[in-house]
Amino acid sequence: MNEHPNAKLAKRIWLAASTGDVEALSDLVADDVVWHSVGRTPWSGMHRGRDAVLAFLASIGSSAEIFNSDLRDVLANDERAILLARMTGRRGHKKLDVGYVLIYEIGEGRVQEIRAIPFDPVAVDEFWG
Repeated sequence: MNEHPNAKLAKRIWLAASTGDVEALSDLVADDVVWHSVGRTPWSGMHRGRDAVLAFLASIGSSAEIFNSDLRDVLANDERAILLARMTGRRGHKKLDVGYVLIYEIGEGRVQEIRAIPFDPVAVDEFWG
């Protein structure tokens, strides 16, 4: 069975974000991409435009002693990809271990919009707050 093209795109974006490949990320997201993050952290809310989203992603990794994200599964159709993942981290005495969903809205071969939804938003708020 062949993998859906949007599942392949989602995995390429994941790999680029995981390895800090800004050039690849820039090629895979739309100029006017919008990232939505739920919660009450410094990164919650909407981040509009490629530069804002890339800066947002860079700031997350640099704000924790340890921060990892592990891709568990990808579901895709012609309009979107849904990624199931787990994030773990450490900031001083605070630890994080929570599942989350990323929903990529895809058009013209690029991600147009991203929604990040943790399974336990309170734990995320406490970790980053």
